[in-house]
Amino acid sequence: MKDEISAAADPVLTLNKEIPGYSGYQNRNDLDNSDNQLRRYLSDKLRLATSQFNEKKDQLLSSGRENYREMISNILQSMDAVAESLKNPCYCSQGKIANNRLTQQQIDQLHDHDSKLVEQMLILEDEFTHLPDQFAEHELPDLLAHIYDLIDGFNQSLTEREFIFLGQEDEA
Repeated sequence: MKDEISAAADPVLTLNKEIPGYSGYQNRNDLDNSDNQLRRYLSDKLRLATSQFNEKKDQLLSSGRENYREMISNILQSMDAVAESLKNPCYCSQGKIANNRLTQQQIDQLHDHDSKLVEQMLILEDEFTHLPDQFAEHELPDLLAHIYDLIDGFNQSLTEREFIFLGQEDEA
């Protein structure tokens, strides 16, 4: 899927394969539905990733590794912040996208961001799925920093997408 999204000539068709019901933003009537489908998909994936990370958390903190508690806490806080952004986007008013007059350029940017978000989420999900059961002490700082950076990158993409919906894409 990651390669399909990156190489897709039509991101809407590719995203629809991954997210049933997603039809993009070309038609104003599809704005809310496509946005809701994307956010629901990403929220579900994030919830699974958070669960997988929480399952490994005790192992990460075991045998004298308490010094990693802050890093783990920061990761979980970042994941919670992303989950909240997905649940309650700042560009919606009463569950509807407030700005429903998007230019073609904005629509294209949104499709690109949606593709990027799905790709980033699949990478994050893969990282959490393959977290090892045993961690060498010297690997932990880099592993935790990598996970934090992935979540931070996802959050940045999500913020850039929000700016487009708000008509402030130059600020991202």
